[in-house]
Amino acid sequence: MTAATENAPLRPSLVRQLRDSLRGDVVTPKDERYDSARSVWNADIDRYPAAIAYCADVADVIASIRFAREESLPTAIRCAGHNIAGSSTNDGGLVVDLSVMRGVSIKPHVQLARAQGGCTLGDLDHATQAFGLATTLGVNSITGIAGLTLGGGIGWLLRKHGFSCDNVLSLDIVTAEGTLVTASRSHNPDLFWGMRGAGHNFGVVTEFEYRLHSIDIVLAGIALWPADQAREILRLFRELTSSAPDELKLIFVWLSMPSDPNIPTELAGRPAVGIAAGYMGSPERGLEALKGLRGIVAPAVERFAPQRYYDLQRESDSEWLPGFRRYWKSTYIPALDEPTIDVIVEHGQRFVPPRVVKHHAGVLVTQPTLWFEISHMGGAAARIDEDDCALPHRKIPYFAAATTVWSDPCDRAQQVEWASAFWDSLAPHSLGATYTNYLGRGTDEQVRTTFGAEKYDRLVALKSKWDPSNFFSGTQNVRPG
Repeated sequence: MTAATENAPLRPSLVRQLRDSLRGDVVTPKDERYDSARSVWNADIDRYPAAIAYCADVADVIASIRFAREESLPTAIRCAGHNIAGSSTNDGGLVVDLSVMRGVSIKPHVQLARAQGGCTLGDLDHATQAFGLATTLGVNSITGIAGLTLGGGIGWLLRKHGFSCDNVLSLDIVTAEGTLVTASRSHNPDLFWGMRGAGHNFGVVTEFEYRLHSIDIVLAGIALWPADQAREILRLFRELTSSAPDELKLIFVWLSMPSDPNIPTELAGRPAVGIAAGYMGSPERGLEALKGLRGIVAPAVERFAPQRYYDLQRESDSEWLPGFRRYWKSTYIPALDEPTIDVIVEHGQRFVPPRVVKHHAGVLVTQPTLWFEISHMGGAAARIDEDDCALPHRKIPYFAAATTVWSDPCDRAQQVEWASAFWDSLAPHSLGATYTNYLGRGTDEQVRTTFGAEKYDRLVALKSKWDPSNFFSGTQNVRPG
């Protein structure tokens, strides 16, 4: 136990009271598994909550919220703990953990799924893919569906079927008052509007209902070039995205390649640039859509093949292992014009890879390390009315993110400085706002800029109605008026 855990421990009588009110477990600093229980995905986050309540059901969530209110405890909601800024934990407060609540039920005949709030992407994909169905989710199977969906949800199916939040039909929510309500287009429609994009501000989602789509075999893979060809490949990416069909999702990536005898000499142990692609339709049509990849210069590596969508969803898991230190900066880019490309190339060349990155268990990582990406947006996501939900900026074509990762604490300053300088240099060429799930906590001004003045004012009114005391304030906080 460190000094941080001794600031304001819960009295034993309060711990007993909380334990007696739950079917699930409660972990405090006195328990042997406290250190593992307080850990979150981003190892750069190191916080010491007073208690962690593992909720077994909706009644446990209600009891935990009411307990936290009565005792005036700072409260964090944790499903999978993937928020980059550590919003799923705190110092000296209560963590309401839904990770045990991972039930999924599927109605394949009407293409609907209901999933509890503690589910991961892998849980939902596993259940839906048994019927050749899926909905838009992210690209890392251990990410929680809750945080992803409430902040938007970008994945391979975005251009074909919209953001994750666009595919939500209803939500069961425990409010700041500790009551259970349903939000949909017909029940509490104002809350339904706000939950889809800014839901972290209004309650704990205990169950999601999603619309599903038929998806099974897709074409996916990546083409790679040496990083000194970055300018040409960015132009190629711009050309391909200008005419891409909805089925085609393209991502420009800048990577650090491992030293591996199976990798071409010009890439092994060096920076590389690439275009990752997923065609969410016939693999034959996908091959036709990707012919343009060879239009400028032949890739050093070109690996595209038909595969199950379920396998594609787990393919990048090795890039997002827990136990690493991470820092993100991101923004929306209206156009990949030449000045924007100049900034990307200049700062990409400045990147200094951190010292040997190892898995948290000490196993050397031999996968490429992603540290910059541009995701092509648009398609179906851009055709949904901007006022349909709180999620902002759905019509901007590109989303760019610097995603640094390191293991040695001594590398932190260098990695944060590089990502921040990259973001600052992109600012004149960007929207000045970012995707809500990559914002972290954000200052009041950053949150307002991200949502835009009109949506922000509407969210303030909604917050004043559903959470006037600002009980849910842990991330991307919209303060009540």
